[in-house]
Amino acid sequence: LLLHFNLGRSIERTEERGRTTTTFGAGFQWRAIGALHVVGEVYRGDPYDAAFDARAVQFGFRHIFSDTVQVDGTVGRSDASGASPWFTLGLRVVSGKLW
Repeated sequence: LLLHFNLGRSIERTEERGRTTTTFGAGFQWRAIGALHVVGEVYRGDPYDAAFDARAVQFGFRHIFSDTVQVDGTVGRSDASGASPWFTLGLRVVSGKLW
């Protein structure tokens, strides 16, 4: 079982004003069967968009083919006004140890 936690601050600067929001999240990755893992995360805010100040949750899977190649997919939902559920499917290419 792997756990992760994050805390940050998103800052948006425009000519008219500035906006900041606190971002935080907690997630897990649990090996279910062989190379198949179950993943999940709850978070608030978006580090790329200081205007997004909503909570969200996502759950899915990660299949680890090797130390460098993984496939993952998630479904999620946000409590942002008018937000629709989403689905992701992606190929992850992980580097070897850098330092």
